[in-house]
Amino acid sequence: MRLPLPALLLTAALFALAPSAAQAAPLRAGAAAVDITPANGGTTLGFVRPDITVKGVHTRLTGRVIVLDDGDSRVALLATDLGFPLDKEGLIARLRPDGFTHETVFYTGTHTHSGPGSLAPWQTQQLAEAVRLAVRRLRPARAAWGATTVPGVARNRSIEAHLATHGIDQFYGEGDAADDPFGTEHTVDRRLRLLRIEGTDGRPLAAWLNFPVHLTTSTPAADLWDADLAGPAEQHLEDAVGGTDRHGPQGLREQGFVALFNNGSLGDLMPVFDSYNPTAVMDLQGARIASGARQAWEQAGRRLTTELPVDVRWTRICYCGQEVEAGRRVAANPIFGLPFLGGSEDGASIFHEPVATEGRRLPAELADPVQGRKIQAVPSELLDVHETQPEVHLVRLGDRLLVGAPGEPSVEMGRRFDAAVRPLLPAGVRDPVVVGLTNDYLGYLTTPEEYEMQHYEGGHTVFGIWTSTLMRQSFEALATAMRDGAPAPAPTVPGDLGDAGEAKPEVGDGGVAGAITTEPAELVRRFDVVDLGWKGAAGGVDRPADTAFIAVERQEGTSWRRVDSDLGLSIAWREVSEGAFAARYDVPGDLPTGTYRLRVASARYDLPSRPFSVAADDGLVPLGVVMRRLKGGRTRLLLTAQVPAPDPKRAIRFRATSPQGGRANLRLGRALLRARWSARLGGWSVVTRRRVRTGTPILVRAGSLRDAAGNRNGEAATLRVGTVERATWPTNMGVGGGRTPGVGGSGSFPP
Repeated sequence: MRLPLPALLLTAALFALAPSAAQAAPLRAGAAAVDITPANGGTTLGFVRPDITVKGVHTRLTGRVIVLDDGDSRVALLATDLGFPLDKEGLIARLRPDGFTHETVFYTGTHTHSGPGSLAPWQTQQLAEAVRLAVRRLRPARAAWGATTVPGVARNRSIEAHLATHGIDQFYGEGDAADDPFGTEHTVDRRLRLLRIEGTDGRPLAAWLNFPVHLTTSTPAADLWDADLAGPAEQHLEDAVGGTDRHGPQGLREQGFVALFNNGSLGDLMPVFDSYNPTAVMDLQGARIASGARQAWEQAGRRLTTELPVDVRWTRICYCGQEVEAGRRVAANPIFGLPFLGGSEDGASIFHEPVATEGRRLPAELADPVQGRKIQAVPSELLDVHETQPEVHLVRLGDRLLVGAPGEPSVEMGRRFDAAVRPLLPAGVRDPVVVGLTNDYLGYLTTPEEYEMQHYEGGHTVFGIWTSTLMRQSFEALATAMRDGAPAPAPTVPGDLGDAGEAKPEVGDGGVAGAITTEPAELVRRFDVVDLGWKGAAGGVDRPADTAFIAVERQEGTSWRRVDSDLGLSIAWREVSEGAFAARYDVPGDLPTGTYRLRVASARYDLPSRPFSVAADDGLVPLGVVMRRLKGGRTRLLLTAQVPAPDPKRAIRFRATSPQGGRANLRLGRALLRARWSARLGGWSVVTRRRVRTGTPILVRAGSLRDAAGNRNGEAATLRVGTVERATWPTNMGVGGGRTPGVGGSGSFPP
């Protein structure tokens, strides 16, 4: 739907006359989360493997929203487990009766590579309902920003392209992060920014967090829907802050505290693959992000305010072949470069290695004036992925300005967007926050220097060398308008409206009765993986939206209480053949002992498994004892140990190598030394005045080492002081899962 010119002019005039954000009323806020996980089938958007179809679910895909109202402006911040925002037109059509427009919905995708490439009407309707739920939950609130840095999560995957911004020209594979003249830290962006929102009664309400990293811990062989590391980041933060019950009868819709992950300048940042399988990596990295977010949450708690000015500027721009600077034009038609066909290092296609696509470019003398040294491979219109008239969006939230980029800025391009907007910030705003994958998608946003290197990111910058120049100018124009209290530049086309028809979820009722086919073992120890099999509807369409499909229940007297479900992180399920399913539950190392069961529930069946007992684990293994001489003739002994090693083919959660907490009894000759856990030292520590030399034998009897949950060592061990065995542990997975998967995800390519 296109508005007539008089209506557009009237809207702009009214916007200019609106009260300023400085006159805003006390803040009100509401938050909600909904399920948008499709049925089985189809392919993931991020890895584009039509030969690998999705067969189940690891973590649910969600839409999470915060609505903020300062009495003058109301805005919805919507974060979705999608590669990038999909069907905003349909979303706004549904929300228009509620007063929302393209300007007032800031819609982001986390950039999970294990999400769908399109949304069905019921999923768009779910997102609209999340916004309405948040509006209904609006209540007096206070908010503040916090910030920290999070190491160990991401590294730059295109070092040579990044180094080109410093005038260094090296071919793919020759560069090193240490070559950056500003230091290795300049190759990444470790900043985490968080908006803390709570009720005026002090109850946590929501957290909006921004951190840059590619969500590619799932690999090109992935065949499960998966929120990637955004899901664990959100859930770990929700569990740490409190006020969340995603496993209750109403599931996500009744969730209390809601965390929203938003990506930043992620273009050339990939995750660090430092655990044994993809789900463990995403759990570990999500926990690291959540730990940083908790620090930022606490920091923000020291300056909470009920006054959070909200302001918005929005427009659409056109990549229409126009000149953006003297002699510099953007392309009128988006074109992929050859490196795009090979994929990135952490998401390689079958062409990446044999064709050696990374860094392949034309000689400088053959460069095109618009597409530069790109070897033009194929027009992107064939895939209908890139928006030629993308939305550009700025949202002021207190003293921060969200800079919504409709694509994937590289680290350095994000810095340039920041530098361009910073001199134009409105009064009271001190920092821009670049947010990638906002509202639309036009591919990558690289610097001209990075572009000319034609790594994957440059090959996927489809509108030519000066793609980011036009985007930078658009941000500058919006920031100037906001600073001056003027309307935004007129959009090249108004915000379109899509289909607003009602739609029922395509999941929830498969129309068939189910039956358990594989029961859990009668005795299960902590750290085990429990199996369950059942028959149900083909495609997994009997999985309900929003509520649990597979629950973990603990017996308490004559009743059963739900303690976990597939709305969490510990269950994955897959359709192994048509209508036949298998689920795994990764038993936590601190799950209370007792009697449990698994339960699969759909509209047509409710299938409890037979009960099974969960017992403490007896597989702790002492690894060694080291000593340190202290003053006064004393000696500190430190015992280290490991938990049972996970099976990388079956484990779901990240497992720390060392047990935590508890105590250990050490026999030194006839003396009994009682050691206590020291988190600082990473082991069980005891100080003795007895004479101890290197090589002195220390006996750890069976059962004398216990962690905080009561797990113990089942076998005795005699250790020699000064000798520590290496843990028996699976090796870390390779970047992107190692070699590119072959046909159907089995084997590898090339062989």
